[in-house]
Amino acid sequence: MDQLIKHLMNSGIDADRAQEIASGYTHGEENVDVVRLQKALDGVADAMDRDTSGDVDQAIEDAQDIAEAVTRGADALLNEVREQNAALAKGVLAIGEEMRGLRDYLHNQSGAVAAVESQVDAVRKSLTEPVAQKSVTAGVLESPQDEVQADDRFTFLEKSLEELKTCEDSNRQAILRKAVVQVESGVPVAQVQASIRY
Repeated sequence: MDQLIKHLMNSGIDADRAQEIASGYTHGEENVDVVRLQKALDGVADAMDRDTSGDVDQAIEDAQDIAEAVTRGADALLNEVREQNAALAKGVLAIGEEMRGLRDYLHNQSGAVAAVESQVDAVRKSLTEPVAQKSVTAGVLESPQDEVQADDRFTFLEKSLEELKTCEDSNRQAILRKAVVQVESGVPVAQVQASIRY
């Protein structure tokens, strides 16, 4: 018991209090292994006195490094997702603008189609309505010159066809054929004769 009191006093407990505590343990003192108890108390004191701040500081620093790495990774991932969302938003806005332009184009086309349809209806209506006569009609008077031209025409055609039968010059044949076609088409004979030097 004296050893217990000494030990308690060495631990910083005053003598009266140490005596009081020790008296509470005197009851089964013969069964208590004081040496083992002393070793256990010394182990507890050593554990309490040991400086573990270095290990704790290192553990905290490692945890902070891990937290920073996770934060950087999360930030990079978040930035990538934001960039993808921004690109997607731009694409959706561009599609919306194209759709708006297409809608406006179709709206304008429907107006143009309606205008064309109304014009077609107006033309159709004007074609089906009878046209009012605006001038007095009179019979065509024959000119005495028309008879002369008809005779000249017949004579010219007859002479040209005769010459075509006997002519061997291919250039002259081409000129005569052209003259016959022109006269048949209604070109005045005098004009045709001047062009072929007849």
